[in-house]
Amino acid sequence: MDRGALIIQITDDNFTANPKRAIKICNELENRNLPLFFVFSARSDDLLSDPEFIPSLAKANFLRAAIGVETPDEKMSRQIGKGISLKQHKLAFDGLRKAGIYTVASFIVGLPEETEQIRQNYVEIACELADSVTFVPFLPLPGTEMDDGSVTPQVWSVECAAKLTREFRQNPKNIERLLQAAKEPSIRGILARRSLQKRIAENILDNKL
Repeated sequence: MDRGALIIQITDDNFTANPKRAIKICNELENRNLPLFFVFSARSDDLLSDPEFIPSLAKANFLRAAIGVETPDEKMSRQIGKGISLKQHKLAFDGLRKAGIYTVASFIVGLPEETEQIRQNYVEIACELADSVTFVPFLPLPGTEMDDGSVTPQVWSVECAAKLTREFRQNPKNIERLLQAAKEPSIRGILARRSLQKRIAENILDNKL
C-alpha cells in the first residue's frame, strides 16, 4: 500500500481458514489507508462461523471473494472432503452480496459419480449463487486420495467446463443480476460493469444494454 496499490490479492488459498485471525486482521486494517479493494479466497462454512465476519470483511475493503463450491451435490462434496451443503453456500453468497462484496464461484466438472443430470443443474444453481462463475475440469492433485496418475484432465471435461461457463455468461438471470449491480456506486458495481463490458466485447451481449 506504500506504493499506492489500488488492488491487492491475498494469495492464501483460504484467507478465512481461521475466522478469528481474519476478523482481527480486518479490524486492524479498518482505520488505515486501504486499497480500493482486496481480492481473497474463502470457504462458505468459514464465512458463516461468526455473524461479524462478512461485515468485517466489507469494512476492510475485502470486496471480491472467490469461493470454491466445487459441486452442489452434498454426497460428492463429502467425498472430496468439502462437506458444505448448498444451503450453506446460499447463505454465504447472499450475505456477501448484501455486504456489497462481488462473488466469484468455481465448480469442478467431471468429479467421480457425477452424472449428466447433476451437470444439467449446475448453471441454474450457479446463477442463484454468484455474480461470476468458472467451471473447471476435474484433475486430482498429486498425493490426494483421488490421485490416479493423470497429468491432464479428460478432453470431454475440458469441453464441458468451457460450455457451462459460456452458458452461465449468457444466462438471462445472471445478466439481470449484473445489470442491477452495475447501477450501484460501489466496487461491486464497478466489477459488474466490467463483467458486462467483457460480454459485449465477446458478442455475448448487445451493446445497446
